Amino acid sequence: MSTLSRFARLFDRLTALRVRSRKAGKLQAELEHGLLKILTADGLRAVERLLAALDVRNGRLALVDKQPTRRMWRQEVADGRRELRITVVKNRMYRSTHVHHRKGCCS
Repeated sequence: MSTLSRFARLFDRLTALRVRSRKAGKLQAELEHGLLKILTADGLRAVERLLAALDVRNGRLALVDKQPTRRMWRQEVADGRRELRITVVKNRMYRSTHVHHRKGCCS
């Protein structure tokens, strides 16, 4: 299974689950770990390319914030009742990935 299809499957499974469920938490951790591996090995642009190419169940993730060391993507799920937000940071001091699946949508 390719990296792209594996991530698409994981994101689809996450957005189908109830927010804050145990399974959702495990999937969020798995996604964060996978993104961190790509970020560490290949950099911020590799993560950006992966998420831009990703075709998930409810459409594409929208890049909502792009700064030299940080990117943030967002997608509304379940007709706007839930939100998937991904933040990736890489600078000289640290690397971080955060996948957040929550109720309600904020800009």
